[in-house]
Amino acid sequence: MQTQDYARAVIGAARQGELDEIDRLVRFRKERQMRLTSKPEPLELWVVVEEAALRRPVGGKEVMAAQIEHLIEAVAMPNVTMQIMPTAKGAHIAMAGTFSLLEFEPQTPTVVYVDSIAGNVYLEKERDVRKFIQTFDLVRAAAPDPQETPAILEELAREMHKK
Repeated sequence: MQTQDYARAVIGAARQGELDEIDRLVRFRKERQMRLTSKPEPLELWVVVEEAALRRPVGGKEVMAAQIEHLIEAVAMPNVTMQIMPTAKGAHIAMAGTFSLLEFEPQTPTVVYVDSIAGNVYLEKERDVRKFIQTFDLVRAAAPDPQETPAILEELAREMHKK
């Protein structure tokens, strides 16, 4: 759910000087993102984002403002659900790092994707997957209701335009 400029800034911060790799990863993210609007069956996405990540001026004011506007458009799609974990909530179970639960066909087991500086890892063992599913359930329960997200994003957009 990242604009190209935002993705380039995020990836570039971690991969300084690797221009070809940055371009490749930005293209990959853009292609993956297109699956959210593909016909006839767009992917469904449920994401919980830290408020602090939305306040961090990645790429500068204009890039961040465009990223927030992009998220406002994305959460209006019926197949996208987003919750924003308020910084004021303090510590929570998912602070150890980002992960994705990948669910495919109904009869296919869920896979966990963990992206880190040490490399990307796919976890398929049932006990590992179950731990991440429980973590995601707890994070979703702790975050404000998804129906509050558009208003939170609009407020962040207003703040970005004031700065």
